[in-house]
Amino acid sequence: MSKLVLLRHGESEWNLKNLFTGWTDVDLTEAGVREAREAGQLLRKTDSSLISPEGRHVLIVAHGNSLRALVQHLDGLSNDEVLALNIPTDKPLVYTLDAGRSRGRAYL
Repeated sequence: MSKLVLLRHGESEWNLKNLFTGWTDVDLTEAGVREAREAGQLLRKTDSSLISPEGRHVLIVAHGNSLRALVQHLDGLSNDEVLALNIPTDKPLVYTLDAGRSRGRAYL
């Protein structure tokens, strides 16, 4: 079995202002830096194979919309269901995959 870890990036300066970042590389706010550190601590405390290059695991760090699209596909959510989905910025979401199919998910 493999693990897929989804992590929403921490709050950025433009997130705080409710602006779309697009292709712009925007700095994190102080809260975003704290969130990133907290997520890193959670990953460090988990099974070391989760972040090992020898493991068959994948870490994706992205903005909320990209992660919601992945969750929609993995969980078979409708468009309405995914619109209501909120993925927190500092909580890694871990999927257990078997033959490419989701066998469950949990936040760390």
